Amino acid sequence: MKKVLFAAVLLVMAAAGYTEEVGFTLGGESSEAVLIRSEKTVSQKATEEGVTETRTVWFDPKTEIKVERVAHRYDDFPALDYTIYITNTGSGKSPVLADFRAYDGVLLRSKGNVKLHWDRGGINSPRAFEPMVDILGDSDKTVVRDAPAPEVACDDTLYGAAHYNPFMGKGSDRVSSYFNFEAARGGIIFCVGWPGQWSMDARKEGKNVAVAAGQAELEGALNPGETVRSPRMLIMPYKGDFVDGQNLWRRFYFAHATPKINGKPPKARLNMSICEIHRPATLDYVKRLTDYGVKAEYVWQDASWYKCSPDPKHKQPMDWVITGNWETVSDDLRDSFAYCRKLGMKTMLWFEPERVYKGTDFCNNHPDWVISGDFPESWGGGDYGNLVDFSNPAAVNWFINRFDKLIKETGTDMYREDFNMSPLRYWQRVDDRKGFVENHHIQGHLRLWQTLKDRNPGLEIDSCASGGLRNDYETMCAALPVLRTDYEGVPDPEGHQASFFGSAYWLPLAGIGMRGADVYDFRSTYGGIATAVWIRDINVRTGKPYDIDLMRRLDDEYLSIKDCYTGDYYPLTLWNIDKDKWIAAQFDLPREGRGIIQAFRRPENKDVSITVKLRGLESGADYELTDADSGKSEVITGKALAAGYTLSAKEPGTSIIIRYVKK
Repeated sequence: MKKVLFAAVLLVMAAAGYTEEVGFTLGGESSEAVLIRSEKTVSQKATEEGVTETRTVWFDPKTEIKVERVAHRYDDFPALDYTIYITNTGSGKSPVLADFRAYDGVLLRSKGNVKLHWDRGGINSPRAFEPMVDILGDSDKTVVRDAPAPEVACDDTLYGAAHYNPFMGKGSDRVSSYFNFEAARGGIIFCVGWPGQWSMDARKEGKNVAVAAGQAELEGALNPGETVRSPRMLIMPYKGDFVDGQNLWRRFYFAHATPKINGKPPKARLNMSICEIHRPATLDYVKRLTDYGVKAEYVWQDASWYKCSPDPKHKQPMDWVITGNWETVSDDLRDSFAYCRKLGMKTMLWFEPERVYKGTDFCNNHPDWVISGDFPESWGGGDYGNLVDFSNPAAVNWFINRFDKLIKETGTDMYREDFNMSPLRYWQRVDDRKGFVENHHIQGHLRLWQTLKDRNPGLEIDSCASGGLRNDYETMCAALPVLRTDYEGVPDPEGHQASFFGSAYWLPLAGIGMRGADVYDFRSTYGGIATAVWIRDINVRTGKPYDIDLMRRLDDEYLSIKDCYTGDYYPLTLWNIDKDKWIAAQFDLPREGRGIIQAFRRPENKDVSITVKLRGLESGADYELTDADSGKSEVITGKALAAGYTLSAKEPGTSIIIRYVKK
């Protein structure tokens, strides 16, 4: 690792300038040697108010390689966001490019140990987004976090080095791509934006923490005119503790990261499924739901609206998995969406472009665009798992044109994209240069999204990928995670609470299915996004008809507090999934002087009360606190709330929501 140091010590890093460099070898030469002899040009422009884009281009006459770094700095945050592109401008093949790292240097200095915070991503488990911490210090031990099983935990072991990468090609599968390096009085937010197979290595070298991050593998000669790119990186120093760093990130997320609609960041929202999951909607059912008076801001048609049927050969019971026939939209779906729009609700439609089922129209008509799946462990065998090769521009263009037509035909407001397979081994099996098919696939995938947005102004994107398995930084700059984990269908309120309190560190707008057997169950699915999965009038939790009055009441309650979830986040207890413990958190809107406390006394918990210490409040101010259930209010000073506030619940399996506002 090269040693590229910050210009200031950690204590004042939030106000400091710092440098960053690409790392690679070209024909065996180091990037330093190539860049030093290159012709360098720098240009700047304002891309929006308070944001400066700097393009730095190095051109090497010897190899005719162009290296371009596109970086953004912000007037209101000490953040650097950048991507690096390498292009062969010559007429022949380039020397071999290898060891391409988007960041390769010393990230921070700290005399003491450094806590490296990360999480498990959106796995299908109650431990989705579980906060994890590895401690870096003076040690000869190395820890490898390459898709750990849920039972693997972090402890107080001291490591000298740590390695991280996700599972099999999806950027937040089992290891998420967001990191917080916490030292004594501050730290660094470090994000890797790559919806494929990335890697990150960190090593403590005396006072320095050296980091190398990028696409996990990329090695080969570039063809004439060919461009490869790095992950999109974010580096942001902060003062204070780990939670202070996370709240700086959450504020940056809304100000600059998350995709804006008509120039404004998205808001918290309530979605509603208008169909039985994986079954087409009917207009009659949509009308019955809306006639209940339950409000929703978005309505969601999931898989199976396209032409599909069970496969008799393989006895495929889930006909929705037969993707690849993207030809027609039923009158019922078109009418359902039109009806929803008439009521002022936006619409969301499910797609899965990258996985194609054997024997479908796309697979039959374009076999040269498909990497076939003959792996026995694939779900449904080789018929189920076939990867559309997005490194082929013609394949991407086909989906751009077809999906653009369908979006316009249905009036879809939000394009929901799923991805129910792991692509890494597919890329590897057809790649004659390490990582090049993956690199071009990712570029093609991002081009699909951007072109659909360009052709449909105001279009939003939802990234699913079997739940939250591809929610890296680059992806979240273009999309929202409406369903943060596929664990949503399991009747486990404690697991849903835990996945929310874990994901809230990094994904302020992330949802889960709201099926709602009772108040405790409903509130366990509140968050930046809530999605009501109300199916055919029957509650799947109880097998009985829905309690419509309860649905309406909690619907109204969520809508009244939803914006609090976009504020600062303070966990008030340790993260846990234990049924005999409390879990609680505070969401604070400091500019408005208000927020909420959300807490759960789990069903086996014998403790009637818990004392929590609120954060982010003005010490000398008075705050009025109101219990959402009893309606009782009391006025307490910010100083007293910071010293300790007692939450009480007479019965286990109880939820608490308390609103507070500065007087």
